[in-house]
Amino acid sequence: MSKHKHSYILCPICQQHKFPVPEDYTFCPHCGWCHDLVSESEEWLDTAIGPNSKSFNDHKARYLRTIKENPKFHYFRDGYPDEE
Repeated sequence: MSKHKHSYILCPICQQHKFPVPEDYTFCPHCGWCHDLVSESEEWLDTAIGPNSKSFNDHKARYLRTIKENPKFHYFRDGYPDEE
């Protein structure tokens, strides 16, 4: 039996996108986080590993700063200002 009540999990960064369960390594269109349960586990929150270029904590902080400046921000539309 699945530990999740639904067949999806909300993006742990922005809470705006529904990732399918189990993880499928897709990117959130709102914040750009790649759903990767390893990067989301407690021991790796400050380490950039896997498909994400920033750690969970760094990505969340960047998202929160960006959304404060641009409340309508969507990663796939706008991208982050600090990305090349």
